Amino acid sequence: HIVGEFFEDPTRPTSGADWLPELERALELAHQNGYDVLIVREIDRLARNRFKQLAIETDLEALDKRVEYVIGQFEDTVEGKLLKGIMSEFSEFERAKTRQRTMRGMANSVKGGSVIIGGAKAPYGYDAESIDGKRQLVVNEAEAATIRLIFDLYAKGKTLYRIKQYLDKHHISKPAKSDLHKGHIKKDRKIGWQEAQIGKILANETYVGRWYYRKTRRVKGADGKYRQRPRPKNEWLMVEVSAIVSEELFTRVQQQRNINKHIKNKQEQYTYFLGGMMTCDYCGKSVSGIYYLAGGKDNPYKKRYYKCNAAHTQRRYNFKCEGKAQEAKKVDAAVWNWLKSILLDPATLQRSIDEYQEAQEDMQNPILRMIEASEKKLINLEAQLKRLIDAYSTGVLSLDDLAKTKTDLDKQIANTRKAIESLQADLDPETLTAEDINAIHQFAAAFRQNVDLIDADLPARREIAKLLQVKVKLANTHITASCVLGGGSHSKMSFSKVKEAFGV
Repeated sequence: HIVGEFFEDPTRPTSGADWLPELERALELAHQNGYDVLIVREIDRLARNRFKQLAIETDLEALDKRVEYVIGQFEDTVEGKLLKGIMSEFSEFERAKTRQRTMRGMANSVKGGSVIIGGAKAPYGYDAESIDGKRQLVVNEAEAATIRLIFDLYAKGKTLYRIKQYLDKHHISKPAKSDLHKGHIKKDRKIGWQEAQIGKILANETYVGRWYYRKTRRVKGADGKYRQRPRPKNEWLMVEVSAIVSEELFTRVQQQRNINKHIKNKQEQYTYFLGGMMTCDYCGKSVSGIYYLAGGKDNPYKKRYYKCNAAHTQRRYNFKCEGKAQEAKKVDAAVWNWLKSILLDPATLQRSIDEYQEAQEDMQNPILRMIEASEKKLINLEAQLKRLIDAYSTGVLSLDDLAKTKTDLDKQIANTRKAIESLQADLDPETLTAEDINAIHQFAAAFRQNVDLIDADLPARREIAKLLQVKVKLANTHITASCVLGGGSHSKMSFSKVKEAFGV
């Protein structure tokens, strides 16, 4: 009977380096002897990377589990394994070619005067329509009026915050990513503009008639993952569309934005020690630093607090959190003293390192098991190859028999080795080496010698907190702090960064 059904998020590619959660659940269930057969729709649904697919099948074979494919049956023979390998390679090749053809077709479409909207909605102020066989942006007059209003308000000296307030006060719906998202906004959140959204509108050249495509390129990083990186503007492709604001107004707004940015950079900025490291213990939303004026008229000063954003700006979130503001000075002192207690005591530090190592090993276990199974398979294949060659040397096999079987074994050995390499690349290099641990203790020793100086240096304290991946949950009666060296949190951290930052 069926013991479980697993469906990955369709928006996540099966070839990603990160292990998909449902696949990991299926593998974990296999190690618990929870089933005998894993049924997969077709070969490229298990993994489009053929080496990852081979590693998964090897892991399951080591547990005496079978993988059956609904589309495409492969016998457990030399010929069946060869056919499966060919089909897996073809799926990977076809995927790459499909992406290449798609990107080329989209670029040619843009060169022919069509806009590429994809799954997202047209830019706010426009509707996407097909006209004479081309995808065009047509001005949506209702939304275009809001665009003109935003540009006019900014040109008259209104800040992004004041524009946001005006739009919310007049119940003007914010931009939607898609028609479905737009429906949710109308139903659940009719207001709630963000300053960042308004800033992007003011910088968007589409509103003066220039829509651009291919502004980024897909680049493979050192970790094997692909990321989008900006292209030089001379590589962008442009489609002329109907303008909503004049070139003169757009230019004036850009000049004002540059002036405002220059002024803002010169203004006094206050840095909160735990800024960006806190969340609300009640609703999970981010926490920001705020201040209230205290001291009365004769001796006014800013008293600083941390407060949940859903409690401070509830209109943005459409609910009010029960979290209350907590004095920043007290929270900062509590967290910093806790961090010092770890770094100042060698025994506490070593205990925290040991806990971190154990947590990292637990995280790597699924991949390590697959590597182990693949290595055992590699030893078995190499032994088979040796026996085959010995059989030929003693005259038991003919040259034709040797060539036929040896070709398949060579291919399996090569693929298994590549599968092991692929799995090893997926391992996060976060388990500490002896050199890393020694560097941490050296850093802690240097910290102990300079703790008085660091106590008075906010940027240095903040850098240490970020390097230790400090996370704080804020409640009305207490705070809960964690980092990679304590508090029960085992977030990833590269301790080589500590050595680089502090010269250890």
